[in-house]
Amino acid sequence: MPIKPETTFYRRINANIPFAIHRQRVTSVSTNGTPDFWYSGMRDGWVEYKWEAKLSRNGVDPLKLLRPLQLRWINSRYREGRLVLVVVGSPQGCAILEHEAWNKHVLHSAFRYAASEVSVVLTEKFNVPSESVEQGRISDESDLSNPHDFSFNRGDSL
Repeated sequence: MPIKPETTFYRRINANIPFAIHRQRVTSVSTNGTPDFWYSGMRDGWVEYKWEAKLSRNGVDPLKLLRPLQLRWINSRYREGRLVLVVVGSPQGCAILEHEAWNKHVLHSAFRYAASEVSVVLTEKFNVPSESVEQGRISDESDLSNPHDFSFNRGDSL
């Protein structure tokens, strides 16, 4: 059976995420809507991956990519305060959707990340200490002092 483009896409991203961040592929025949992966580092959350073989000039409508149960699950978890992302890949680039951006049209200009850059962004998001999240110090740019150091150097052990 040939490998789907979406599978190749998320495998490329996961190959560049450090092993210190646990990732688990989620598949379920009994519960629909759960995102593709659960990640757990210093923070945990969910990522749904979508692949769009060709972007229109205007971008993409995630509501056409996400199934209704996925949309309900993702929105519910986000509103509970959980970290939820939708990553849409295409041959033209990738878009990282957060803060309910998956509920509206995404312009072509949002597809500005290479797959390797998506790996870096996800690594930063899941490596941020939870106390930073609680204190509201997280923005789109992570406050890690060295974003290229993915080790547990804050006294944590495995």
